[in-house]
Amino acid sequence: MLSAMTVTVRPLRVVVALLASAVIGATALVGCDDDTTTAPTPSPTSASDPTTVSGAPTLTMRPARLETRLVRLAGHLPRERRRSVVASIARPVRSWLRAGFVGGDYPRRDFPGAFADYTRDAARLASRQDEVTTNAALGADLVDVVPTRRTVRLSVFAPHGRAAGATADVTLVLLGIRADESEVELAVTGQLYLTRDGGWQVFGFDLARTLGAPGSYERRRR
Repeated sequence: MLSAMTVTVRPLRVVVALLASAVIGATALVGCDDDTTTAPTPSPTSASDPTTVSGAPTLTMRPARLETRLVRLAGHLPRERRRSVVASIARPVRSWLRAGFVGGDYPRRDFPGAFADYTRDAARLASRQDEVTTNAALGADLVDVVPTRRTVRLSVFAPHGRAAGATADVTLVLLGIRADESEVELAVTGQLYLTRDGGWQVFGFDLARTLGAPGSYERRRR
């Protein structure tokens, strides 16, 4: 049993006050976005299959769907445009989750493309803190990973009917398995701050990383 540990990174704190004051309205739009499978959210338990071609154990549970939801809107967006706007804002967040954690073969140390949709300064800072912004700290020890929870809650600032900025409240829970079939759970939670400059980009972040035994994230929430 692993003891829980928490590592928190809080750069660019000025961003929080800027966007928090902007996002004051409230509305809701639900959308689901699945970049790997149409399977339902998996159960908390998992099983390993040590009879793969490579001989390494694999997690047999299906990955959780990526759920994106608009929870706050400051300003105005026509209802017929909200779904496309949400999809556009969520795209760089989805790209970061895939390249930084979920996608690619394990074991691995490098996570190229994780910050492709970050501004230059944000990408430089994120790469220096990749033990939180990617799975670099744990990736070399794992042979397979499966996301058990992926949610993105968006707060959007839209003056004059045009989305100009957004905060993405992100929760990623990842189950990993090692070659000896021991399992570990990684949870990355926090916020990404996005701006629209030609296309949507991440220009700041406030993230926390927690390791624990499988199911520990849900137990902490109770």
